[in-house]
Amino acid sequence: MAIQIIGMQPTEQKTLDRREQGSNVWLEKSGLHLSTAPVEDYFFNVLDSEEAVGQAMFDELKRYVKSTDGDIVIVPLGDGMWVGVKREG
Repeated sequence: MAIQIIGMQPTEQKTLDRREQGSNVWLEKSGLHLSTAPVEDYFFNVLDSEEAVGQAMFDELKRYVKSTDGDIVIVPLGDGMWVGVKREG
């Protein structure tokens, strides 16, 4: 049995800049300046339960499936169930 040893390469170092805004502290990549232009107002819809939130998310996926052709990629963020939608036909 042969054993091959592969040297590990360190990841590249990244420099972060610290930016304070009000009582918030933000870390950002050096040289990367994001726009601070105002954005449109957000619409928040607070639902009554986790089940209602899950149903609303599922309904939104179904609407999206009907409105588009081709593959759909879903990337879950945070803890939760992985959901995949496969187009039939």
